[in-house]
Amino acid sequence: MVLYLAALQGIPQDLYEAAAIDGANAWHNFRYITWPSVAPVTFFILTMGLIHGFQSGFEAAYIMTGGGPSGSTTTIGYYIYHTAYVNFEMGYAAAIACVLFVLVLAVTLLNWRQGQKNITIDSNPVMKPNRFLWLLHLPLALAALTMLLPLFLCSAPRWLQPEKR
Repeated sequence: MVLYLAALQGIPQDLYEAAAIDGANAWHNFRYITWPSVAPVTFFILTMGLIHGFQSGFEAAYIMTGGGPSGSTTTIGYYIYHTAYVNFEMGYAAAIACVLFVLVLAVTLLNWRQGQKNITIDSNPVMKPNRFLWLLHLPLALAALTMLLPLFLCSAPRWLQPEKR
């Protein structure tokens, strides 16, 4: 809610004044000025919600149920943890984490592509796509890579692993 409030306060009042002079009503103001102006914030909130959705539930699954009866409360995050640190299958856990990363990246790019379309009024662009929006995702990508790094470092190649007897 705070993010939307900040985005709404960042909309120049000149746009609303120009729309009023052109005869726009409240619906036109919302559709052609307000919504396109808060679209980057909406994209950020949806992306963070997606990442949180994939990562949420780990604490509850770990503390309360330990994966639950017959794995019914196992989440992706808990499954990666269990595979890596309980079963000691670091390579498999790293592969699962990479698949999760690619899945989140694919949905984020799909969401980004949908959010980058021009919004027009009578073929005049109101809001052009921000070509520097990818900078917003740089901290998210770095955070994901730092979470994956320990799994990659712990998964040694077969020739380095001790022989099982």
